Amino acid sequence: MKHFQIKLLIGMALLLAGASRLQAQWTSQELKLAPGWNGVYLHVAPQESTMLDVLNIYPEIQEIWLWRPEVSTQQFIENPEQPTGASSRWLSWKRSEGVGSKLQTLIGNAAYLVRTSDPLPDGNMEYSWVVKGRPLPPRYQWTTSGLNFIGMSTPEVNPPSFESFFQLSPESAQGMRIYDYDDGNLNPTELRALRSVKVTRGQAVWLRRSGKRFNNYFGPFELDLPNATKGLEFGEENGKFRIHLRNVSTEELTVRAQLLASEDPPDGETPIVDRPPLILRGDLGGENFAHSYDDSLTQLGGELSWTLKPFNEDGSAAEIILGVNRFAMDEQPGSLYAGILRFTDSKGHLQVDIPVSAIKESRVGLWIGEASINKIRHNLIQKVLDPTKDEEGSIEKVLVDENIDDAIEPVERQFSRDTTFGDVARPFPLRLILHQTDNGDIRLLQRVYLGLGKDGEGFSETVLATEEEFLDPDNLDIARRITAPHLPRTNPVETWTPRGNNPSWDSGLSFEVNLAFDNQESNPFLHAYHPDHDNKDPEFKTYDSNMVGMESYTVTRSIDLNLDVWSDDFDAVTRGGGQITGFYSEELRFTTKNSQSKAYDVEGRFVLNRIISIGSLTSGSSSNNPPSP
Repeated sequence: MKHFQIKLLIGMALLLAGASRLQAQWTSQELKLAPGWNGVYLHVAPQESTMLDVLNIYPEIQEIWLWRPEVSTQQFIENPEQPTGASSRWLSWKRSEGVGSKLQTLIGNAAYLVRTSDPLPDGNMEYSWVVKGRPLPPRYQWTTSGLNFIGMSTPEVNPPSFESFFQLSPESAQGMRIYDYDDGNLNPTELRALRSVKVTRGQAVWLRRSGKRFNNYFGPFELDLPNATKGLEFGEENGKFRIHLRNVSTEELTVRAQLLASEDPPDGETPIVDRPPLILRGDLGGENFAHSYDDSLTQLGGELSWTLKPFNEDGSAAEIILGVNRFAMDEQPGSLYAGILRFTDSKGHLQVDIPVSAIKESRVGLWIGEASINKIRHNLIQKVLDPTKDEEGSIEKVLVDENIDDAIEPVERQFSRDTTFGDVARPFPLRLILHQTDNGDIRLLQRVYLGLGKDGEGFSETVLATEEEFLDPDNLDIARRITAPHLPRTNPVETWTPRGNNPSWDSGLSFEVNLAFDNQESNPFLHAYHPDHDNKDPEFKTYDSNMVGMESYTVTRSIDLNLDVWSDDFDAVTRGGGQITGFYSEELRFTTKNSQSKAYDVEGRFVLNRIISIGSLTSGSSSNNPPSP
């Protein structure tokens, strides 16, 4: 039930918070356009994605037609389709029609027909269209019902010929018919000299295998990604991703990976501080029985490589587990690290660019978790069982407790006080609720409300509050109250700030929580209906503050949270910013009359999970804390 509640709470928090803005890596794809018609394939998700951008920046582009394949169609295409409005497979933009055109947005991983001015100005035979955007791993739709308008993800430099490209396919180039727009005419021509024509990156051609056969060969290797659209987007909380690499060619193949820097982002986009420190998970072993890691990708000119056997043989596939070394991300919280992970092969046939990004984790937001108390300090007097002997063989009385006076009889010196920690029979859970504001203030909370806040103008937003009164009463059905029952309940709500100067997670957090001797709701020594523990005298008059310890004690709880120290292994350095683990210790001091006190110590482990990244906490006045910003 507990796990279900946590999942429900996290799900609701994500729903209320909304989708986060997509962070981007940047690269430019240059397309060389001849006068007239050109087949183009975009390997990036364009930043200048509207037709208005194209209209203003590239005046020589007159028409753009987007090809929309319908994989389930039964209609057979014998010849390349003409870009006409009657075809349901085309969406078009024409400069003459402007905003009246059906196509108003460019997308990546798509094939286009682009018509430029013919002739081009100054007699140029080539026009450069530079599309800046987010690199996309190739994703193809192939229909057996006819021709397919697609482009191959070949290397930018020295691409292979069509014959060489398909030669490594299990079916080679047998039955493959290819048409291109090499001469700028609207009617493409079928390629005959496959040995001499290059498979140019960014060029779209018509392809079909004879006999309505399906084609799944688009290069000698394949990558299975967790998310083919976003690439490896670590964000603040993800630590690792699993990739499957397969050789789908008929020959042994070596695949290499390099981590490239992103281009500078356009104006108004999030600045990039550096490449993400990518690491490859290694073998399990060592003293801690943990995974090692390889940081070759982050080295200058560094790369990783895998040699794979031919298709369908043992050793033709590899599992790659990549993580981001968060310990090496030393910029400010919220900083964006971004780059491009490029995979190429030893045959020079394929280039797959995968966007990679990570955000330096922040502690801002609401943290909920649990401390598990599993040790308690002994406080027992015990006899010394093995006293030492002097040189003459006589028994030497050992004084273990330094507080025992030397004047005590030797026989009493044989006893000592055991102050070590021992395991408890069953761990005791304590819920922890902490919040960090945008300006770094950290607070320990007894309760918090998560829901939609009230707004006098009819608008609502997700808020964190210490009182239900700050929530929208019309939306309480989706709100949640989270409570730590072991902390004192006060009205107005009391929150606790860490002790010390400039406290932080890394230096450890220490809180002091007082349970007043007359706090009926929280003090365990106070019982309303027990005459010996109701803080009332024989005449049922309530004791004042000078009578602490007559029937109940004041309890002072000193709570310390110390984060785990980084260990140099894969799992430790890739741990995301959505979880905090560490060591929990607490001293419980009971104060009696005449200010006498006795302390007990407990220890354990704690785990905190960030539920939502809201940096403000709405609260009322508190006896010891100002309202939250």
